[in-house]
Amino acid sequence: MVIDASVILIPKPIFAALMDEEPGFRSFVMQIFAQRMSDVTRLLEQVAFGRIEARLAATLIDLADNGVVHANQGELATRIGSAREVVSRRLDAFQRQGWVETDRGQVRLADIPALKALLATPL
Repeated sequence: MVIDASVILIPKPIFAALMDEEPGFRSFVMQIFAQRMSDVTRLLEQVAFGRIEARLAATLIDLADNGVVHANQGELATRIGSAREVVSRRLDAFQRQGWVETDRGQVRLADIPALKALLATPL
């Protein structure tokens, strides 16, 4: 996955002065910081309390482009906070169920409703 981005570096003394003297800048920085903290908290909750199968299914659904996920098992493992071996076993189980088809570096979603059903299944 390729994402275009622009980066602006602000020297520390200028950043500190802007935080002290510019309410609009300070508000912007705090909003972005709060959003990042919220994202991290949500990820920690998913990793700590979510089942691997549900996290993997959600990630596959989120990353799918026309029903195909272009990611290897290591990348998927990193996204869900697990090990590549665990993802490999879960994908094999999904494939035996007929929910996905795996190939080198990609996963084709064969039964999206079944994957979505995993998201609603309680622990």
